Amino acid sequence: MSTFEGCYGGYIADGPVSPNEAVRIYKHVCSCSAYTFHMLDNPLAPPLPDELTSRFTCVVNEVTYTLKLDEDFDSIFARFSRTQRNSYRKGLKNGVQIRLANSLDDYQAYYTTYRDAVCRWGESESYGYQWSLFEQLYNLSQIYPTNIKLWLMIFNDQIVGGRFVFYWGLQATGWNGTAHRDFLKYDVMPVSDTEIIRDAISQGYTYFDFNTSGLNEGVISYKQRYNPEGIPINVWRFENSILKPIQSVYWQLTARPYKSKSAKQRAPQSNYHGKVLESK
Repeated sequence: MSTFEGCYGGYIADGPVSPNEAVRIYKHVCSCSAYTFHMLDNPLAPPLPDELTSRFTCVVNEVTYTLKLDEDFDSIFARFSRTQRNSYRKGLKNGVQIRLANSLDDYQAYYTTYRDAVCRWGESESYGYQWSLFEQLYNLSQIYPTNIKLWLMIFNDQIVGGRFVFYWGLQATGWNGTAHRDFLKYDVMPVSDTEIIRDAISQGYTYFDFNTSGLNEGVISYKQRYNPEGIPINVWRFENSILKPIQSVYWQLTARPYKSKSAKQRAPQSNYHGKVLESK
């Protein structure tokens, strides 16, 4: 019903869904078998039907940004802010290029830049996505190459960053993307995102969706340089009014008091701390 890590939710269909069909889908999900779930609005999909909003609680609202690809590239590029256009041109002069990842080694190289970004943000090694997710995305990209693409940022023949883009129907949606701290000054990201938009236009997509921003002001400011449309979206929470109290009673009845072990009873502790990748 909803994707992970604060990305869009809602139903997935292989064809048009009428308003009445959408109501039936949501009612089925909110039936007695569902205990609780969270769902984030999709800015390019119909909103949660009005007759069902009373069953949900709005827990977060924000604005997401979508660029309508309704003209040729030059016309859309002219809409970008002057700062963005200048950064793009500077990046090109610096020799920044992009290409598609085509091997697991490419994915590993991008993962290294992502973990560098996590460190730059001041987060711990356990924060964010781990290598297993990127490896799985690579495997899926081999099955669905037109739907899952990792665009790499190249500087002096070196992979210095990248961005995942997911393609479906009429829209291209940017997901995880960053660059190594040592190369941000070369405007690698403005070149990358602009060229990804150029490619989406050439492939006939109608929208480029910048995805959610996590209410991060720096990320929001960067996206606004592309002069996109801001679309309000909500995070909804559903809790089954029948199952929730039953579940609470069950937890109380099955909970066991915790008894701490003495030093002699405790299992020996390992001093080994494994790492996903050595080159983080």
